[in-house]
Amino acid sequence: MFEIDGGPRRVAVWPKLLPTLLPRVDYALLGRESDGRKVFGLVSWTELLDAVSSAGCDAKCRDIAVDGYIELPYAEPPAALARWFHETPLVDLDAIPRFDMHEVLDTEVIEAARRSRTAPIG
Repeated sequence: MFEIDGGPRRVAVWPKLLPTLLPRVDYALLGRESDGRKVFGLVSWTELLDAVSSAGCDAKCRDIAVDGYIELPYAEPPAALARWFHETPLVDLDAIPRFDMHEVLDTEVIEAARRSRTAPIG
């Protein structure tokens, strides 16, 4: 969990363009190496889906975003996807506040608390 756009956001890491199964999240960190150090680009889920689609992955990759994940089972990433991945601007991870999962209340907990406050007593 990271604080992005003023609130907690779910973030998954996709390292080195490896074949993967990514859960539906708000953002993805694209991990790569530059000058011998680990660096990351940050993209929204929508940007990720657009890149996968425009790279022609439809025939080689399963885009199952409506079911909550995207699967990229390729043996070799498509050239257009690799180019997009490596050209994504880098972010400074130390500048983005992070949350541990226990620090974030989910919507279901908040709604249950609201219902219990408005329920009639007795």
